[in-house]
Amino acid sequence: MNWLARFFKSRRKHGGRVQSEQAGKYVQQDEGCRSQRCMVPAPSHSQTLWTDQTGSNLAAQPCRHSVRHGGGADGARRRSFTPTRYLAVGGAGDRRGYVTAIRAFALSGKRGDRLTMIGYGRHRRRLEHWAKALGIDAIVAFSSVDLPPNLDVSLFDALILVSYEPERLSSLVRTAAELDLAVVVPDDHADVLAITSPTQTSYTATPYDSLSYSLALSQISAA
Repeated sequence: MNWLARFFKSRRKHGGRVQSEQAGKYVQQDEGCRSQRCMVPAPSHSQTLWTDQTGSNLAAQPCRHSVRHGGGADGARRRSFTPTRYLAVGGAGDRRGYVTAIRAFALSGKRGDRLTMIGYGRHRRRLEHWAKALGIDAIVAFSSVDLPPNLDVSLFDALILVSYEPERLSSLVRTAAELDLAVVVPDDHADVLAITSPTQTSYTATPYDSLSYSLALSQISAA
């Protein structure tokens, strides 16, 4: 019977040590993460630090399964980011021109910015369909069916002129140029080119060519 008592005593002692070692074997990388995959070996004084293939300490690495909520330098940069505000205007109700602007905006990859449409006439439903189909409906705003006579272009950072009517848009383009806004204009109108060419932030595009407009937009900095 003595040998049986010694056996169970040894089992309890050994089991307790295993549980203790198991409890101290892992540490959780991120308090916000509750996933078992985020548990990594915890170094002790008698252990070699656990490293990955690059030699980095695993316990010091962030948890890839947790969500960062604006902490650190990356979070500060996201909080400080301000979208570039684009205004698309053109000939009265020029559906083709406004579709060109939407397609170009999507092609240029400016999904962190904002696009406002003004003067699109009765074509809002069709334009909304295009924006949704291209996955940018959340960042496209349809502000006004007609061009307001007192439109404050200074509220925007860039102007996309999808088509040109001198008597309707020359004043708007001139104001945008004076404010040194980035302006994308069709290259088939000599008068609009004369207004914008002296500036350093004007870009030309082939009329109704989405790719040409997207290339011009891609040159505009998002800063």
